[in-house]
Amino acid sequence: RQHAPEPVYSRTRWVRPPQVNPPRERDAKSAPLILPIIHYTVKGMPMKEAVLVLSATSRYRSYTAPSVSGIKVSINTLGTIEEIAQEIENQANVQVVIDHSSEDIRVLPRVGGEAVNSDRY
Repeated sequence: RQHAPEPVYSRTRWVRPPQVNPPRERDAKSAPLILPIIHYTVKGMPMKEAVLVLSATSRYRSYTAPSVSGIKVSINTLGTIEEIAQEIENQANVQVVIDHSSEDIRVLPRVGGEAVNSDRY
């Protein structure tokens, strides 16, 4: 023989059968909430518009009580939605409720230092 034998190719291949991965237990309460850090700047803006800007950055819905919608706020800060909501609460003496499960931000008035019951709104 002058040439080497032709290689033999087989169309079948021995592989291990696929195995199903075990189900992962995911508990929403134990998993950490990862929020983006945003730069939030508003100057002399009414509360209703300021909260609308905050909710638009996170694609949430917003509700502002009519009694506090005209309060002017000026904020220039860097932080998560929770930290910005805390800054709005401190500056305007209101209660900001962020519900991540229903993707909703509500701004409610404070009465005598106490927060108004949010179930009414």
